Amino acid sequence: MIKTTLIGYGQLQTKNLITYIERLDAHLDGYYPNILWNVLYQNGTTVKNLLDNLEDKVLVHHPNIVFINLSSAEMKQDSQGYISVDTYKEILNELLAKIHKHNNRTGLNGCRPIPIVVTPPPILPELAEEKFNNKVLLEYRKVIEEAVIEWNGMLLDLFTYLSKKNSYKEYMNGLGLNQNGQDLLYDLIFLEMTKLINYQGVLKDRDKVYEDEE
Repeated sequence: MIKTTLIGYGQLQTKNLITYIERLDAHLDGYYPNILWNVLYQNGTTVKNLLDNLEDKVLVHHPNIVFINLSSAEMKQDSQGYISVDTYKEILNELLAKIHKHNNRTGLNGCRPIPIVVTPPPILPELAEEKFNNKVLLEYRKVIEEAVIEWNGMLLDLFTYLSKKNSYKEYMNGLGLNQNGQDLLYDLIFLEMTKLINYQGVLKDRDKVYEDEE
């Protein structure tokens, strides 16, 4: 069995919720018994905090897959830890570059971790402000997508997925997700996982994934 380490990294609302990470930890062994899964969660707040603690919280575990959970809280101009779009882009690119260049010595995917970036969900209408609304989030979402493409990652676009629904309030608790939202996120993430694992139950190389999709 090949040990495969998966890390959820970022800010999750965990109080009284069963998160997608907990569900992956509970079910991956059953779906992919040929893989020895090592599922971890590491907390982080702003994207700068994620970058500053990347080595100690993530890379030290030599991960194969890193889910990066981004929050919209730092996109609000009057909030603590606010980061402008330009600075956000610079920090996120550095974060993804370090993940992409890390040698995890596992022999999977050329010994490089696969970053899967989860965009923040849209802002509820009652929480929107003049300088903090979904139009503003769309600017950040664009630079997130650009950074993911630049560093050969995968984008899980929760913002766009929920924005297309007639009502996304049923999935939300403030700026974060409620249990319905976590369940939806798990389903979306599990679908992405199926694209990364071959019929033998081994993590694919990213180049092979791209060949399959062409």
